Amino acid sequence: MTICQNKLSEAGVILFKTDCATSISEPGGTIQRMTAFPNPFSDVPTLEILGNQASDAQLRIYDINGRVLADRALRIQYGPQQIILHDLQGSIPGMYLLQVVQTTGQVTNMRLIKQ
Repeated sequence: MTICQNKLSEAGVILFKTDCATSISEPGGTIQRMTAFPNPFSDVPTLEILGNQASDAQLRIYDINGRVLADRALRIQYGPQQIILHDLQGSIPGMYLLQVVQTTGQVTNMRLIKQ
């Protein structure tokens, strides 16, 4: 997994660059690939998951302060599927963490940036 570059400012605030990975591959897990587009987004991003098998999961979206903005059940399908993240519609510009937690224990995280 690629980690986005960051640095700590003098005020102790973490500054993030927008050249973060927009796709995550986890061979051997239920999720083979997870991609968000567009990223950075201006309205509503789309999450695309390529599943190796069907499974249940929980989709969570956090803001930069760790507040949960969305927490909902998700059924991962075998093959590709797209999920429009309406949960982020009307959100303020900034960084968000998308997390998919599967019943198998696999956790997949992705950073989303709202312009």
